Formats: sequence, C-alpha cells, structure tokens
Amino acid sequence: MLRFLIFLLPVLLTAQILNGVSVIVNNEPITLYEVYKKSKESDVAYDEAIELLIDTKLKNIEARAENIVVDDIELNEELEKIATKNRLSLYQFQSFLKERGIDLRDYKNRLRDKLTIDKLNKKIAYKKLRDIDEAELKEYYDKHKNEFTLSKEFDVIKYEAKSKKELESVILNPMLNSSSITKEKTILNANYINPRLSIVLNETKERSFSPILSTENTFISFYLIEKLNKETLAFDEVKDGIFNKLVADKEDKVIKEYFEKAKAKAKIEIVRLPN
Repeated sequence: MLRFLIFLLPVLLTAQILNGVSVIVNNEPITLYEVYKKSKESDVAYDEAIELLIDTKLKNIEARAENIVVDDIELNEELEKIATKNRLSLYQFQSFLKERGIDLRDYKNRLRDKLTIDKLNKKIAYKKLRDIDEAELKEYYDKHKNEFTLSKEFDVIKYEAKSKKELESVILNPMLNSSSITKEKTILNANYINPRLSIVLNETKERSFSPILSTENTFISFYLIEKLNKETLAFDEVKDGIFNKLVADKEDKVIKEYFEKAKAKAKIEIVRLPN
C-alpha cells in the first residue's frame, strides 16, 4: 500500500499544480490547467494563452451581467445546422466527433460559449450603433445604388451536366467541348424562376459564370451575358438592410474597443505560469 501511495504521489502533486490558479480576473480564477490546455490547443506560448483566456473570461463575465444565455434548444439547433452544412444527420455528426476522440459534452460546452459570446457581441454592437441616423443611411444608398438595382430578366447560357467535376472543367475552359454537357441560350424572367435563382443571378457579374447549382439529378451553371430590365429599389425598401450592413461593417471595431476598455478597467492578477 505504501509503495502504491509513493507511486501515486507525483501524479497527485501534478494534478494539484495543474488545477492551481494561474490568473485571477475580477475575482474569477483561470487555472494552470486551462492555460496549459489553451496553449496546446492554439499552439501558442503560455503568455499568449493567458491573454486569450483573459479575453474569454471578461466576455463570459459581461455575458452574465447582461443575462445572456444560450438554452438547449438554441444549442441543438446550431448542432443541426453544423451537421447539415457537412451533409450529415445529427447522429452521424455526433459519431464523427466520437470517431475523432472529441468529447461531445466538451464540444457542446465550447459551442455554447461561442454562441453566448456571439449574442453578447451583437448586443454590444447594437447598443453602440443603434443611433446611426437616417442621413447616414441615405448617404450610403445614394453612393451605392448599384447594390440595390435588381434585374427582372437575364440573358444567359445554361450549362447542364450530370458530373459536377466535368461542369467545373467547362467553367474553367468555356471553349472545351463535351458531349455530356448541354448548352442552351435563353432569357430568364425573374417572375417565372425560383426566387433563389433570381438572387444568385443578380449577384453574378455579367460575362461570368454563376456558382454551380445542384438539382436532383444534374448540376447547372449559368453564363450571364447581360442583366436586363433593371430597376432600383426605393430607399424605404432597403434602409433596414443598409442599417444592418453598416452595423456589421463597424461591429468588429466597436466590439474590440469595448473590450479593450473593459480589460483596462479589469482587476487582473497573474499568480503563476505552468512550468
């Protein structure tokens, strides 16, 4: 028994050291183990890992002060989105994580933290930027009217193939002839096509190919020759969208400045670094 305890003692001491406190941020601890783990995960030195953890800690403290929470429904919806984006079912995605040695509970906790901070950032940005006045919105509208000009008709050449790879080859080299790819020159009317396709074509530059779209059995891309029958949306129709764009454009700067000030005011005590 004594030999077993002597063998176990270094392990216990190591655990105590790693679980000891490294930094205290506004009376909340960051452990040595957290610093060690962050350093390994992000492949950075301990001092850089500490800075990252301090930033996260300040954001978590702020999120609690703002009563921001991410409930299980939101978390599961985000997991479903990630799975769908990777063309997997939720069960398949969870199996994918398990196969790669990723603990599902740990993954969910990290995802919840990310979603919480995302919500916090949006709230901070909205508070700081909600007073953008209509004059600034109108100025943006007048300078960027091309962004709000939509076409009702599209002069296109439709390329269709059963193989996505083959279609990609034709897009890279339009002079390439292939018997397995059909081409059809046509004019598409926005009133008679899928609204999503209308959006895609409006976002595609003239004299270029649209992104490849998939149907049940084929892959399609449109070479956009010209946009026809254009009309500019009225300011009142788009001002909410302009507001959201201006907020997004300024969001990063506002959030960065906010937390730089929060960090300057915070009580931060470095206790010790991992060995």
